[in-house]
Amino acid sequence: MTKPSADLTLLITGNDPDLFTWFVEDSMAEDGGEGGFEMRVGGQVVHLFIGETLPDVTVSELDGCFCLVRFVDKLGMQALTRQLKELSDRVSIPIHFLLYRKANEQDFKMSCPFCGQKLWVRDADLDKRGRCPSCKKGFTLPRQEDQVIELLGLRQDAPVYRVVHGDASSVTAAVRLFLKRKTDRDALMSTKEIFRKNQETMNVNLE
Repeated sequence: MTKPSADLTLLITGNDPDLFTWFVEDSMAEDGGEGGFEMRVGGQVVHLFIGETLPDVTVSELDGCFCLVRFVDKLGMQALTRQLKELSDRVSIPIHFLLYRKANEQDFKMSCPFCGQKLWVRDADLDKRGRCPSCKKGFTLPRQEDQVIELLGLRQDAPVYRVVHGDASSVTAAVRLFLKRKTDRDALMSTKEIFRKNQETMNVNLE
């Protein structure tokens, strides 16, 4: 396949097809041919490949990846973890996570850490104690970004940003960050670096 004539080529992935539609709308992308889309940021052309699986391109043709997330319930995050680890086994490209919200949305869906019941949690209640109406157990209410990092097993400094559906500037700002850092690969975590190294063997600490 011939590499698209673009200043930046991104894979847009995730486990919710509705978010792909939102991203295309908010990026004001147009059909770019070859199974992709094109958006313009200033005078620069950004080629987008959108879907849950890798497109028919070589690794060298991808400059980075956006992983789109909306709800952070446990089952959804487990499915996304498997998908991302399969991706990391195949390519090593910079990856950012975009938390999608609707305009004026001030809450998010997560799972009770004890019984898995899906719950709506308000941003304003961050760090307060809440109680699951199903299992009645209490827990401290988290930030949505922290839930993404925890449930996906990401490093604490993983790049997780919010974008708003219907606000094109929020998506453009996220793309601009990739454009700005494209030449500095060390400034962006790759798919092979983004996960915590949970399986490393370490020496025991003596008390």
